[in-house]
Amino acid sequence: MKKRNILKFIPLLLCLSSSVLSAQVAPVKEKTVPLVTRDKGRHEMVNAKIEKQSSYDILMLGDSITHLLDEPKHLNKAWHKNSGENSKYVARQLRGKTILNAGISGENTVHLLSRLQNGLSKVKSKYTTIMIGTNDARTKLTVDQIAKNIEQAIKIVNENNPDTQILLYAIFPRGNSEKDAARVKNQAVNKILATYPKKFKNVKFININKDLKERNGTVSTEMMYDRLHPTLKGYKVWIKSIKRETK
Repeated sequence: MKKRNILKFIPLLLCLSSSVLSAQVAPVKEKTVPLVTRDKGRHEMVNAKIEKQSSYDILMLGDSITHLLDEPKHLNKAWHKNSGENSKYVARQLRGKTILNAGISGENTVHLLSRLQNGLSKVKSKYTTIMIGTNDARTKLTVDQIAKNIEQAIKIVNENNPDTQILLYAIFPRGNSEKDAARVKNQAVNKILATYPKKFKNVKFININKDLKERNGTVSTEMMYDRLHPTLKGYKVWIKSIKRETK
């Protein structure tokens, strides 16, 4: 082939080469995890707080049992009767500490995993409390699946906040008997959770359930008004424990 004919192909080759290089350096789109939550508005409110202030002393992850410790303005009005003093007690006992309450009523471990992957894991905290799983007890999720979801939540927290101390609380007792089906399932999950400090050096498993039950295993309505959600008396047991662990 003559030299002048070869020259005709140079612009085409340069164009193809440029296209290939462009394809190679094109950014790969990150996979997005769909948001699954019982309360999108509260999730967005928590994320907005994180955008304004990304670092806290204590991050609280959980369901309604955690949610009910928040200020009344962030609660359903129907809860005010049983939770009006909770946030005041938290403020007194944990005075001087910044707290981000990220609990959402009705949520289970699947919801928590979704929320952590949709902005919630951006927060930094000295301590992270995790108490979740009781809403999973009434689902088709197995004990192993529930425990695995909590383990995955711990991994996500650690990936984004490696310096945090995780206070992993046993799922609280519920129902009026040790034979309550949901409680039996929760107790089985707790046995697995108790092994997690061996897997994660920054995890401490804490079981305060004996202080929330009567000696015969029943749950008093003085401690949990519906045998699921703590009264102020029940919350005092938990908050005092958190206070001890975050000194």
